[in-house]
Amino acid sequence: MKNLELFSVVPIELPSVDYWKEKGKLPEVSGIYFVIRHDGAIAYVGQASSIKARWGGAHSVKLKISEHAGDHRIHYIECDISDLCMFEAYFIHKYTPPLNFSYPKIQANELIRMAEAGAISYKEAFTLLAARLEEFGQNVQDHREAISLLNQEKDQLHHKVMQDLVESFGTVSAAFTQSGSKPKSNHLSSLTEMTSALVDSKIRVLQLEAKVKGLEAMNTRNDANSLN
Repeated sequence: MKNLELFSVVPIELPSVDYWKEKGKLPEVSGIYFVIRHDGAIAYVGQASSIKARWGGAHSVKLKISEHAGDHRIHYIECDISDLCMFEAYFIHKYTPPLNFSYPKIQANELIRMAEAGAISYKEAFTLLAARLEEFGQNVQDHREAISLLNQEKDQLHHKVMQDLVESFGTVSAAFTQSGSKPKSNHLSSLTEMTSALVDSKIRVLQLEAKVKGLEAMNTRNDANSLN
């Protein structure tokens, strides 16, 4: 089956195995799977690079299903690995399964493919695209404001460190000059404390700079993703 034809599949009509007894019969193929209850309701939708391996190992949905009474079957369909995310997101949004607690975003290029395949209308695709762009714009603004605040905090901290350092060393220097002798123990203690304070402050400045760079990198990635 061509991948675009997957949009029109009816999950209940797909090949299936009994959830409780036949998971070992699942095929070793990449694809989308649907956990369907005895009453025909779709309880969960997922994707896997190997459906058999996915259900042969640990799977968080197993615990969720075990807490629901009744029989379940795992229906499945093969799908190219490159399209797994698109079809999983499409079916989750379409059927809103109760055991899918998170809804993956559909990428802009995937929305266009869905519209071209007739899975959704162009109006729906462009409405979703508009919402994504609005969300992206707000995220960019939020990141810019966060960077601005961090830069202000970094500048204020740097100024305070330098000011405190000049004042403190000035005091110690004057004490040494007036005494005309070797530094007293309390002066050495003050110098040690000032050095520690300087190191701690410098670490804070570096941490703030790292946060700023992280936010700037995030903005760069968001700019790139917006073109997809």
